[in-house]
Amino acid sequence: MGYLNPSLLASLRNLQLVAKTVVEGLQVGLHRSRFQGSSLEFSRHREYAPGDDLKRLDWKIYGRSDRFFVKQYEEERNLEAYLLLDASGSMGYRSRGAISKWQYSCFLAACLGYLLISQRDAVGLALLGPGPTTFLPPHTDQYHFHEMLKVLEKNSPQRGADLGLAFRELEGRVKKRALMILISDLLGDPEDFLAWVRALRGRRHECRIFQVLDPDERELPWEGNILVEDLEQGAQLRLGRGEWSQLYRRLLGEILDAYRWRLKGMGASYQLFLTAEPLETALGNYLARQ
Repeated sequence: MGYLNPSLLASLRNLQLVAKTVVEGLQVGLHRSRFQGSSLEFSRHREYAPGDDLKRLDWKIYGRSDRFFVKQYEEERNLEAYLLLDASGSMGYRSRGAISKWQYSCFLAACLGYLLISQRDAVGLALLGPGPTTFLPPHTDQYHFHEMLKVLEKNSPQRGADLGLAFRELEGRVKKRALMILISDLLGDPEDFLAWVRALRGRRHECRIFQVLDPDERELPWEGNILVEDLEQGAQLRLGRGEWSQLYRRLLGEILDAYRWRLKGMGASYQLFLTAEPLETALGNYLARQ
């Protein structure tokens, strides 16, 4: 894998073509591996949450992964899934030679939507940006998948988004237990975000969190005097020479570790994606680990 590198993705405009190519390639590769039959099935099991019946624990999966999953009954397996995309201004950032976080996230959402619908799961879409949340309720047919792709293609990140407000609005729309897949750079207040996930888990939603970052945001490759602009509000900050880059890397590492371990403690799945990674490689590695 790896042939759909970021520079090639940037030149493509057909989300359906990318989704079909990536997912069908992953299905072939994973079904030839030792992960056959478990990696692509989002809805056969879910991670254990406090209060679940211990009799439903799948000890075979625990033996392979050292993680607790419970078996789902037939009525539970027909969960609705929601793809939640962060459409705030910071998602528009791109470093030289890479695609933007928004473009990468749209490709990722298209692949996940194609995968879930191919499993006959009902999938919905919500764009979390300024103003009322763009929302498509879940359906299982290909026409609905095409409508989702149209929404992704005609929208772009916007400044002024209030993700906290968008999260609260979304909670009012999702009435029954669901699979919630959030794709975001998670550059807001970590405590606010973690509180939202905690509330979702309290309502028995299954949560999968995909954090998308640009390599510049991970490594901060600049030295000396630089001008930093807030893509959400437009504020600017001039940083002089010093050890601020080392401080930034340390603080970011602490935040990423907090997301990884605290989300795991809540029973939520977490994965970091970098826009310089080939999409099918990054997604394939995630699915294989599941």
